[in-house]
Amino acid sequence: DENSPADPFEQIKHAGYANEVDVEIGNGSASLTTVMGDLQINGGDVNSPSGGGLNVAPSLDDGQSLKLGKNGAVEVIITPHGTAANEIYSVTNTAGTAATAIAMTSTAGGISLTAETNHGVTISTSTPDAAGAGVNSAVGVTTTISKVNGIIETVILVDFSGLTTQATNLRIIGDGTNSYLTKITHEKNGYIYRAEVGCIETPAGGATVCTDIDLVADTTARASGYDLGSNSSDLIVVNAGGSWAIGKWEPSNVAPAGGASLTDGLDEHFLMLASGADTGGASGVYNAGKFVIKLYGASF
Repeated sequence: DENSPADPFEQIKHAGYANEVDVEIGNGSASLTTVMGDLQINGGDVNSPSGGGLNVAPSLDDGQSLKLGKNGAVEVIITPHGTAANEIYSVTNTAGTAATAIAMTSTAGGISLTAETNHGVTISTSTPDAAGAGVNSAVGVTTTISKVNGIIETVILVDFSGLTTQATNLRIIGDGTNSYLTKITHEKNGYIYRAEVGCIETPAGGATVCTDIDLVADTTARASGYDLGSNSSDLIVVNAGGSWAIGKWEPSNVAPAGGASLTDGLDEHFLMLASGADTGGASGVYNAGKFVIKLYGASF
Protein backbone atom coordinates (compact mmCIF):
# COMPACT_ATOMS: atom_id res chain seq x y z
CA ASP A 1 0.00 0.00 0.00
CA GLU A 2 1.00 3.63 -0.27
CA ASN A 3 2.15 3.69 3.34
CA SER A 4 4.57 0.76 2.85
CA PRO A 5 8.26 1.65 3.39
CA ALA A 6 10.63 1.48 0.42
CA ASP A 7 13.04 -1.02 2.04
CA PRO A 8 11.86 -4.59 1.16
CA PHE A 9 12.70 -5.96 4.59
CA GLU A 10 10.78 -3.14 6.23
CA GLN A 11 7.92 -4.04 3.87
CA ILE A 12 7.89 -7.59 5.31
CA LYS A 13 7.75 -6.21 8.84
CA HIS A 14 5.03 -3.78 7.79
CA ALA A 15 2.95 -6.58 6.21
CA GLY A 16 2.61 -8.36 9.56
CA TYR A 17 2.58 -12.05 10.28
CA ALA A 18 -1.05 -12.51 9.21
CA ASN A 19 -0.20 -11.90 5.56
CA GLU A 20 1.53 -14.31 3.21
CA VAL A 21 4.89 -12.97 2.03
CA ASP A 22 6.96 -14.41 -0.83
CA VAL A 23 10.66 -13.50 -0.83
CA GLU A 24 13.05 -14.10 -3.71
CA ILE A 25 16.76 -13.33 -3.52
CA GLY A 26 18.74 -13.58 -6.75
CA ASN A 27 17.57 -14.73 -10.16
CA GLY A 28 16.31 -18.21 -9.33
CA SER A 29 19.75 -19.88 -9.34
CA ALA A 30 20.99 -18.22 -6.18
CA SER A 31 21.58 -20.16 -2.99
CA LEU A 32 18.47 -18.83 -1.28
CA THR A 33 15.12 -18.35 -2.96
CA THR A 34 11.45 -19.11 -2.45
CA VAL A 35 9.52 -20.84 -5.22
CA MET A 36 5.82 -21.56 -4.77
CA GLY A 37 6.16 -21.22 -1.02
CA ASP A 38 9.18 -23.57 -0.71
CA LEU A 39 12.61 -22.41 0.52
CA GLN A 40 15.33 -23.77 -1.77
CA ILE A 41 18.76 -24.24 -0.10
CA ASN A 42 21.69 -25.33 -2.27
CA GLY A 43 19.77 -28.06 -4.02
CA GLY A 44 17.76 -29.04 -0.95
CA ASP A 45 14.61 -27.41 0.36
CA VAL A 46 12.36 -26.73 3.29
CA ASN A 47 8.66 -26.98 2.64
CA SER A 48 5.35 -27.60 4.27
CA PRO A 49 3.40 -30.26 2.32
CA SER A 50 -0.27 -29.68 1.66
CA GLY A 51 -1.12 -32.44 4.14
CA GLY A 52 0.77 -30.67 6.93
CA GLY A 53 4.15 -31.21 8.56
CA LEU A 54 7.55 -29.89 7.55
CA ASN A 55 10.08 -31.36 5.12
CA VAL A 56 13.70 -30.32 5.57
CA ALA A 57 16.10 -30.91 2.66
CA PRO A 58 14.24 -33.80 0.96
CA SER A 59 16.20 -33.03 -2.23
CA LEU A 60 19.64 -32.46 -0.66
CA ASP A 61 22.33 -33.10 -3.26
CA ASP A 62 24.61 -36.12 -2.86
CA GLY A 63 27.82 -35.16 -1.09
CA GLN A 64 26.21 -32.14 0.58
CA SER A 65 25.44 -32.07 4.30
CA LEU A 66 22.52 -30.89 6.39
CA LYS A 67 23.79 -29.82 9.79
CA LEU A 68 22.03 -28.87 12.99
CA GLY A 69 24.03 -27.55 15.93
CA LYS A 70 27.28 -25.83 16.83
CA ASN A 71 30.74 -26.82 15.60
CA GLY A 72 32.77 -28.54 18.29
CA ALA A 73 29.81 -28.74 20.65
CA VAL A 74 26.57 -30.61 19.85
CA GLU A 75 25.72 -31.31 16.23
CA VAL A 76 23.69 -33.58 13.97
CA ILE A 77 25.00 -34.11 10.42
CA ILE A 78 23.14 -35.83 7.58
CA THR A 79 25.10 -36.50 4.40
CA PRO A 80 23.46 -38.37 1.49
CA HIS A 81 25.86 -39.76 -1.08
CA GLY A 82 25.81 -41.64 -4.36
CA THR A 83 28.37 -44.05 -2.85
CA ALA A 84 26.75 -46.06 -0.07
CA ALA A 85 29.94 -46.24 2.02
CA ASN A 86 30.03 -42.43 2.20
CA GLU A 87 26.40 -41.91 3.23
CA ILE A 88 26.43 -40.93 6.91
CA TYR A 89 24.11 -39.85 9.70
CA SER A 90 25.93 -38.73 12.84
CA VAL A 91 25.09 -37.27 16.24
CA THR A 92 28.08 -35.84 18.12
CA ASN A 93 28.44 -34.15 21.49
CA THR A 94 32.04 -32.99 21.66
CA ALA A 95 31.96 -30.66 24.63
CA GLY A 96 29.33 -32.17 26.94
CA THR A 97 30.53 -33.98 30.07
CA ALA A 98 27.21 -34.84 31.74
CA ALA A 99 26.11 -38.44 32.25
CA THR A 100 23.22 -37.63 29.90
CA ALA A 101 25.28 -35.72 27.30
CA ILE A 102 23.40 -37.73 24.68
CA ALA A 103 20.16 -39.19 26.01
CA MET A 104 17.61 -41.53 24.40
CA THR A 105 14.52 -42.14 26.51
CA SER A 106 11.41 -44.13 25.69
CA THR A 107 9.07 -43.71 28.65
CA ALA A 108 6.25 -45.98 27.55
CA GLY A 109 7.88 -48.12 24.87
CA GLY A 110 11.14 -49.75 23.84
CA ILE A 111 14.20 -48.66 21.86
CA SER A 112 15.10 -50.71 18.79
CA LEU A 113 18.55 -50.81 17.17
CA THR A 114 18.89 -52.85 13.98
CA ALA A 115 22.05 -53.22 11.89
CA GLU A 116 23.22 -55.31 8.95
CA THR A 117 24.75 -58.60 10.18
CA ASN A 118 28.32 -58.08 8.96
CA HIS A 119 28.59 -54.63 10.54
CA GLY A 120 26.52 -55.15 13.69
CA VAL A 121 26.16 -52.67 16.55
CA THR A 122 29.34 -51.52 18.31
CA ILE A 123 29.21 -49.86 21.74
CA SER A 124 32.49 -48.21 22.65
CA THR A 125 33.07 -46.08 25.74
CA SER A 126 36.85 -45.70 25.50
CA THR A 127 39.64 -45.93 22.95
CA PRO A 128 41.76 -49.02 23.71
CA ASP A 129 45.53 -49.06 23.53
CA ALA A 130 46.56 -50.29 20.09
CA ALA A 131 48.30 -53.61 19.54
CA GLY A 132 52.09 -53.67 19.43
CA ALA A 133 54.12 -53.87 16.24
CA GLY A 134 55.01 -57.50 16.99
CA VAL A 135 51.50 -58.69 16.08
CA ASN A 136 51.11 -56.53 12.98
CA SER A 137 51.61 -59.59 10.78
CA ALA A 138 48.32 -61.01 12.07
CA VAL A 139 45.35 -60.58 9.77
CA GLY A 140 43.49 -58.69 12.46
CA VAL A 141 43.48 -57.59 16.10
CA THR A 142 40.36 -55.58 16.92
CA THR A 143 39.69 -54.28 20.43
CA THR A 144 36.59 -52.52 21.80
CA ILE A 145 35.77 -51.28 25.29
CA SER A 146 32.23 -50.73 26.58
CA LYS A 147 30.75 -49.94 29.97
CA VAL A 148 27.36 -51.51 30.59
CA ASN A 149 25.62 -51.27 33.98
CA GLY A 150 28.92 -50.39 35.64
CA ILE A 151 30.87 -53.36 34.21
CA ILE A 152 33.65 -52.51 31.75
CA GLU A 153 33.95 -55.16 29.06
CA THR A 154 37.03 -55.35 26.86
CA VAL A 155 36.59 -57.55 23.78
CA ILE A 156 39.56 -58.51 21.60
CA LEU A 157 39.02 -60.33 18.29
CA VAL A 158 42.20 -62.01 17.03
CA ASP A 159 42.81 -63.61 13.63
CA PHE A 160 46.08 -65.57 13.94
CA SER A 161 46.74 -65.86 10.21
CA GLY A 162 50.22 -64.48 9.47
CA LEU A 163 51.67 -64.86 12.98
CA THR A 164 54.71 -67.05 13.61
CA THR A 165 54.28 -69.88 16.11
CA GLN A 166 56.71 -70.98 18.82
CA ALA A 167 58.14 -74.50 19.09
CA THR A 168 58.92 -74.33 22.83
CA ASN A 169 56.50 -74.19 25.76
CA LEU A 170 55.69 -70.79 27.26
CA ARG A 171 57.19 -68.60 24.56
CA ILE A 172 55.52 -65.38 23.40
CA ILE A 173 53.90 -65.68 19.96
CA GLY A 174 54.45 -62.85 17.49
CA ASP A 175 56.99 -61.37 15.11
CA GLY A 176 59.53 -59.11 16.80
CA THR A 177 59.41 -56.65 19.66
CA ASN A 178 56.21 -55.48 21.37
CA SER A 179 54.22 -58.63 20.61
CA TYR A 180 51.20 -57.62 22.67
CA LEU A 181 47.48 -57.36 21.88
CA THR A 182 46.72 -54.33 24.07
CA LYS A 183 47.75 -52.66 27.30
CA ILE A 184 45.33 -52.79 30.23
CA THR A 185 44.85 -49.69 32.41
CA HIS A 186 42.24 -49.19 35.10
CA GLU A 187 41.29 -45.82 33.61
CA LYS A 188 40.13 -47.48 30.38
CA ASN A 189 39.54 -51.16 31.14
CA GLY A 190 38.81 -51.06 34.87
CA TYR A 191 40.40 -53.48 37.32
CA ILE A 192 40.11 -56.90 35.67
CA TYR A 193 38.52 -59.60 37.82
CA ARG A 194 37.74 -62.18 35.14
CA ALA A 195 38.86 -63.17 31.63
CA GLU A 196 37.80 -65.76 29.08
CA VAL A 197 38.89 -66.99 25.66
CA GLY A 198 36.79 -68.73 23.00
CA CYS A 199 37.84 -70.24 19.67
CA ILE A 200 35.74 -69.74 16.56
CA GLU A 201 38.28 -71.12 14.04
CA THR A 202 40.73 -73.94 14.79
CA PRO A 203 44.36 -72.75 14.58
CA ALA A 204 46.42 -74.35 11.80
CA GLY A 205 49.43 -73.63 9.62
CA GLY A 206 51.29 -74.64 6.50
CA ALA A 207 53.97 -76.13 8.77
CA THR A 208 53.94 -77.30 12.38
CA VAL A 209 52.24 -74.75 14.62
CA CYS A 210 51.38 -74.79 18.30
CA THR A 211 47.63 -75.11 18.84
CA ASP A 212 47.84 -75.01 22.67
CA ILE A 213 47.86 -71.25 23.20
CA ASP A 214 47.64 -69.39 26.51
CA LEU A 215 46.57 -65.81 27.24
CA VAL A 216 49.33 -64.21 29.32
CA ALA A 217 50.15 -60.83 30.85
CA ASP A 218 53.21 -58.93 31.96
CA THR A 219 54.03 -55.40 33.14
CA THR A 220 56.58 -55.25 30.30
CA ALA A 221 55.80 -55.55 26.61
CA ARG A 222 57.73 -58.66 25.55
CA ALA A 223 59.17 -59.69 22.20
CA SER A 224 58.26 -62.87 20.36
CA GLY A 225 60.13 -65.88 21.74
CA TYR A 226 60.40 -64.41 25.25
CA ASP A 227 60.58 -67.14 27.90
CA LEU A 228 57.48 -66.62 30.04
CA GLY A 229 58.21 -67.33 33.69
CA SER A 230 61.68 -65.86 33.74
CA ASN A 231 60.31 -62.85 35.66
CA SER A 232 57.99 -62.65 38.67
CA SER A 233 55.67 -60.27 36.78
CA ASP A 234 54.72 -62.96 34.24
CA LEU A 235 51.13 -64.28 34.51
CA ILE A 236 49.18 -66.95 32.68
CA VAL A 237 45.69 -65.45 32.65
CA VAL A 238 43.89 -68.18 30.68
CA ASN A 239 45.52 -71.60 30.43
CA ALA A 240 44.19 -73.48 27.40
CA GLY A 241 45.11 -76.82 28.94
CA GLY A 242 45.38 -78.41 25.50
CA SER A 243 44.86 -77.69 21.81
CA TRP A 244 42.23 -75.22 20.72
CA ALA A 245 39.42 -76.23 18.37
CA ILE A 246 36.37 -74.39 17.15
CA GLY A 247 33.80 -74.11 19.93
CA LYS A 248 36.27 -74.52 22.80
CA TRP A 249 36.02 -71.97 25.64
CA GLU A 250 38.21 -71.43 28.70
CA PRO A 251 37.84 -69.00 31.64
CA SER A 252 40.59 -67.42 33.70
CA ASN A 253 41.85 -70.03 36.12
CA VAL A 254 45.01 -68.00 36.71
CA ALA A 255 48.09 -70.17 36.84
CA PRO A 256 50.79 -67.61 37.60
CA ALA A 257 54.17 -68.22 36.07
CA GLY A 258 55.30 -66.15 39.02
CA GLY A 259 53.43 -63.61 41.13
CA ALA A 260 49.86 -63.40 42.42
CA SER A 261 46.51 -64.03 40.70
CA LEU A 262 45.56 -61.19 38.31
CA THR A 263 48.01 -58.89 40.04
CA ASP A 264 46.59 -55.37 40.54
CA GLY A 265 43.58 -56.32 38.41
CA LEU A 266 46.04 -56.41 35.47
CA ASP A 267 46.42 -52.65 35.75
CA GLU A 268 49.40 -51.53 33.62
CA HIS A 269 49.80 -55.04 32.18
CA PHE A 270 50.31 -56.00 28.53
CA LEU A 271 48.20 -58.87 27.19
CA MET A 272 50.04 -61.38 25.00
CA LEU A 273 49.69 -64.90 23.61
CA ALA A 274 52.11 -67.72 24.37
CA SER A 275 52.67 -71.32 23.32
CA GLY A 276 51.21 -73.67 25.90
CA ALA A 277 53.11 -76.80 24.83
CA ASP A 278 56.28 -77.99 23.09
CA THR A 279 55.49 -78.72 19.46
CA GLY A 280 58.89 -80.29 18.86
CA GLY A 281 59.02 -78.82 15.38
CA ALA A 282 60.36 -75.78 13.64
CA SER A 283 58.40 -72.54 13.94
CA GLY A 284 55.63 -72.35 11.36
CA VAL A 285 53.26 -69.58 10.31
CA TYR A 286 49.57 -69.73 11.12
CA ASN A 287 47.13 -69.64 8.23
CA ALA A 288 44.03 -70.10 10.42
CA GLY A 289 42.91 -69.50 13.96
CA LYS A 290 40.35 -67.01 15.28
CA PHE A 291 39.79 -66.18 18.95
CA VAL A 292 37.48 -64.04 21.05
CA ILE A 293 39.05 -62.69 24.23
CA LYS A 294 36.83 -61.00 26.80
CA LEU A 295 37.87 -59.21 29.98
CA TYR A 296 35.57 -58.04 32.76
CA GLY A 297 36.58 -55.03 34.83
CA ALA A 298 35.21 -52.29 37.04
CA SER A 299 36.40 -49.01 38.51
CA PHE A 300 34.17 -47.00 40.85
